Amino acid sequence: MPTNDNIPEPCAGEIFFFVLYGPLYGLVCGFGLIGNSLSFGVLHKYSRNNVATYLLKALAVTDNLFLVTAALVQMYTAMVFYFDLVEQFVPIFPYLQTYAWPITHMVQMGTVWMMVLVAANRFIAVCMPLRAPQLCTKKNVQIQLVVLATTIVLYNTPRFFEYRYVYQNVTNERNETVLVEVNTGLTAHRLYNILYENVAYCMFVFFFPLLILVVLNAHLVRDLKKAQACRKALQGRGSKEENNITLVMIIIIIVFIICQTPASINQILYYMIADTEKTVCRAYTKFFHICNLLITLNSAMNFVIYCLFRRQFQQELIALLSRRGPRMAKRGHRKTLILRAVHESTSFRSTRDPLRSNNLEAVPLRDSCCHDNVNFRQDHHSSGFHEDNHVLGNPSSN
Repeated sequence: MPTNDNIPEPCAGEIFFFVLYGPLYGLVCGFGLIGNSLSFGVLHKYSRNNVATYLLKALAVTDNLFLVTAALVQMYTAMVFYFDLVEQFVPIFPYLQTYAWPITHMVQMGTVWMMVLVAANRFIAVCMPLRAPQLCTKKNVQIQLVVLATTIVLYNTPRFFEYRYVYQNVTNERNETVLVEVNTGLTAHRLYNILYENVAYCMFVFFFPLLILVVLNAHLVRDLKKAQACRKALQGRGSKEENNITLVMIIIIIVFIICQTPASINQILYYMIADTEKTVCRAYTKFFHICNLLITLNSAMNFVIYCLFRRQFQQELIALLSRRGPRMAKRGHRKTLILRAVHESTSFRSTRDPLRSNNLEAVPLRDSCCHDNVNFRQDHHSSGFHEDNHVLGNPSSN
């Protein structure tokens, strides 16, 4: 997330500033916290042991952590400036700047790379079906999460040393020696600002994750189109489920691009804009604040995507919130088991026919990572992907 060290805030007295960080920011954070919590509840209740669902639950938790930290360092700070409570805020600001901001950067980076991790596991499930039972296991995913969290913490550790204030004697314009508080931390060095704050931020928080998502999505689209063609030839009907999975992945990437691109542009503009433009509430400063809102909005959008493009998720959400939830969930679970049994039986019979088995081997698996591929698994219960994944992995065909 971009940082702004100007005190007082140049836009503090503007109504634009209040509306952005008051009603809008509060609405985004509040909606995101509720939406991600509901997503976690639906996924945990109806697809508890599934690996793909496990990753989506981790993504929801990470998004909520970011929304909480963003509300603290952005919304709270902005309201302090707007209501002119800077004097009371001055003792707190060094701690917020030294500790809260680095943690916020860690969590933001975690939300971005969690999305990459979800896409990578889905890629293995769809494009590498023979290896998915060994690679897409809950134990492997837990190891990946630990490695990811450790890497992010180590990468953002320098942020805890960006600010270190000391008092120094400085000669002013009237040739008087005065005692001034000066920052001697890492941000006082221009090379650090360029390489770490600008280049590294753009690479590791925007460009690299985006590139990986685009490449993985391209492979998913390619393999799903092949699967659709094969199933049309064998069964005479298209595969709505795979198309739906691809659509959701494309939408997630588009939302990521829309929300992250302005922040990346801001990192470049920061070193191109004159310092005088940063101290007044003009176009650049307003653009800076809009970037913060868009980054926060990105962590609140997954729930909307699930509701709009996953029919099964809508049904299970209603079941979770309604009084008839347990009965509807049980009925839906029974229906899913019956449909799965019929599908697996059909797959088993087809593999006994040499003419059909060659064609089916090229058909990639669905989002739930391996539960269709019962013939290639050594242990049906080992991968973790065989559990009920009908909430997000297998949408209704209606």
